[in-house]
Amino acid sequence: MLKIDKISKIFDKGSLNEKEIFKDFSLEVNEGDFVTIIGSNGAGKSSLFNAIFGTFIPDEGHIYLDGEEITDIPSHKRARNIGYLFQDPRSGTAPNMTIEENLFLAGGDGGWLSVNQKKKTGEFVEKLKLLDMDLEKNLKKPVGLLSGGQRQALSLLMATYSKPKLLLLDEHTAALDPKTAEKVLALTDKIVNGDKLTCLMITHSMEMALNYGNRLIMMNDGKIIYDAEGEEKKNQTIDGLLKLFRDKDGAMMASDRMLLG
Repeated sequence: MLKIDKISKIFDKGSLNEKEIFKDFSLEVNEGDFVTIIGSNGAGKSSLFNAIFGTFIPDEGHIYLDGEEITDIPSHKRARNIGYLFQDPRSGTAPNMTIEENLFLAGGDGGWLSVNQKKKTGEFVEKLKLLDMDLEKNLKKPVGLLSGGQRQALSLLMATYSKPKLLLLDEHTAALDPKTAEKVLALTDKIVNGDKLTCLMITHSMEMALNYGNRLIMMNDGKIIYDAEGEEKKNQTIDGLLKLFRDKDGAMMASDRMLLG
């Protein structure tokens, strides 16, 4: 479904700031996989998402989505098939527009002037009810007045409204308080599994990485150093992951905030 074939990328090549992010990096994700990704700061997790979404083009290698090569396709075109949620709840919505108007942008098929407006608004109400945040009662409320958790839940709904081929979640609960984060994670799990979406989720919490998804990937220095799915992932523990980190690069990882997740 998603195939990354030996991509390499060097930023600021030839300068004092030259940094190699990936070298012959490969990854294959099957349709319907829910992959959690962990790793220390600078491990390459967000860079991986940027490569998939087209924020930068790799120097070498190829990226395929659903059998189609997307290596050189710009990000605004990839966005038709790839949903992307960021850490900041403000990033996925238009604050000066209402909840209803934001949803029309995500899946209104013609906007709020469409002849199907009433029908689409009814769909929005039903989808918003699934969030259990009373947003369906406030369709005309500007999104900028919502709480962080409400905005992130709305962003999640918008990113998945048209069932993207791939959903990227870049620490999308990190900026929320623990109770709200737990609720948004439960919504994430419900939507991803209910719609059978293919999803990659970056997290700094090992507990979260173990509790969600069917596959877990650990990254370090632009490489995959551990890849577990099925029973192996199910039977893995936080202590086991800590040992793996320390065995690979304990000096760096033992002090990383991820280990406190």
